Amino acid sequence: MKKITELEEMRRIYDVQGYVVLETGISDIWIMELLAVYLGSVRGIWGKRYEVNFRPDQEVTKNSVAQSATELPPHTDGSFEIDLPPSFILQCIESDLEGYGVSVLIDSWKVIEMLSKQTLQVLLDAPFKFYRAEMGKEVTLSAPIIERDGASYQFRYRNDRKHPLIPTSDESSQALKELVAAINSNQVRNEFQLKPGDILWANNKRMIHGRTELSNKVPRKVRRFWLQSD
Repeated sequence: MKKITELEEMRRIYDVQGYVVLETGISDIWIMELLAVYLGSVRGIWGKRYEVNFRPDQEVTKNSVAQSATELPPHTDGSFEIDLPPSFILQCIESDLEGYGVSVLIDSWKVIEMLSKQTLQVLLDAPFKFYRAEMGKEVTLSAPIIERDGASYQFRYRNDRKHPLIPTSDESSQALKELVAAINSNQVRNEFQLKPGDILWANNKRMIHGRTELSNKVPRKVRRFWLQSD
């Protein structure tokens, strides 16, 4: 594990850019547990032992986007939680071929700077329906995409084939289109490929994250903890 001075530098970088990557070279769970203790505490039943273990040609579990080879669109973890997980750590255990399964991070603060004042106000005021259908159950949460968090903003976003984001008016529908265009802009997209032992720590209320499509030729495995820490 990195020395305490380097961990302090990690916190500084995290505060500035919203995320940081540690190159540990260790893929065992114990280093994640130690890091979680240092950063705060693991949150919720999905926090500590959540793994995405992809194997080529395996049956996709529960129509899961994350467990499939298709692109995982940028999103916020726990978008259905009333109180979003403040941050998460993601550990690479097995990586895909070069150029596949590339991590994507988008700084929502930069996205917000691209929006018109009118659209920003709609996204702050209008409720959107966050929808999930799984195992015969449907869950919805009505909430704005952007909320004020002190002097800054908190971002809540999930919009894919399994979790469609539903606007509730023509005005919010137009605002969502402008938002999606800003999110898809290369100006705000940061890509990098995690290697086994690399750990990503990201601010879940600021950074939207996802990955590119997988090669479907080799296994890929990552482990994630939600943290009650920002």
